[in-house]
Order: sequence, then structure tokens, then C-alpha cells
Amino acid sequence: MSPHIYHTDDLVFTVPRSFRDRTIQALEWDADGDRITLTLQREPVQGTLSLEQIYRAAVSKYPTLWRAFRIDGEETHEIGDQRVMRLRFRWKHETGAMYHHQAFLLLADISFVFTASGPARAMAAIDALIDSAVADLRLREA
Repeated sequence: MSPHIYHTDDLVFTVPRSFRDRTIQALEWDADGDRITLTLQREPVQGTLSLEQIYRAAVSKYPTLWRAFRIDGEETHEIGDQRVMRLRFRWKHETGAMYHHQAFLLLADISFVFTASGPARAMAAIDALIDSAVADLRLREA
């Protein structure tokens, strides 16, 4: 098993070539006193799942994960030749209503999910955060 050189923003290290990258990046901001986050999840896709299948499988689980789950909107659009499926939803946390805005995309055999989230009162900042992340999306050169 030959090694693979793995790069992050801060480090370079060696891992066995057979690794599966399930990286999650979590970034955090303060927006007028509210903590909002942007996470990026990546998951290798097994088989020939479509973006729609990946999206539906994830969203179908949400009502069991979050109390008083409610969809605020769904849309699909293109960025260049890349299809993006977006979901906006709320749920009830013990501290109040929470709001999430997600963008799902599929590149080759890897699915990516961006999630901007925070208190529902920060909805405008959360929407602006995900809009900015997705609008500026591009593949990094190897």
C-alpha cells in the first residue's frame, strides 16, 4: 500500500492510499452578536448516485434529527456547468428557532454539502454567507 500525501491549509502529512476523505471544515463568525457557522462536508459517493438522490436521502432524515423541522425553500440552479441543489429550513432548539441554508453539489465521485446556520433572527446574514460561498465556488488547482 503506497502512501498518499495529504494537504490541508496548515499541514502536509502522509496517509495510506486507501483512505476515504470525509473532511468537515467548520468556520464561525459573529453577526450582530449571533454566532453563525459555515460548514463544508465531503463524502465519497458509492456507486452511481445522482445529486438528486444524495440530496433526497439527506433531507429525508432531517425531520427525525431536528424538532419542529420546517422547510422554508428549495431550489436548483447552475454555477457554470455545475448543478447545485439548495435547501433552507428551520427547527426548534431549546434556545430558540434555528435556521440553516444548505447547498449540495456533486463533483466526480464526491458529494459536498455547504451549511450556513445560526439563530433564525440571523437569517439575512446566513443567506448572505451561503450565497457568497457558492457564488465564489471554484475548483482548486492540484
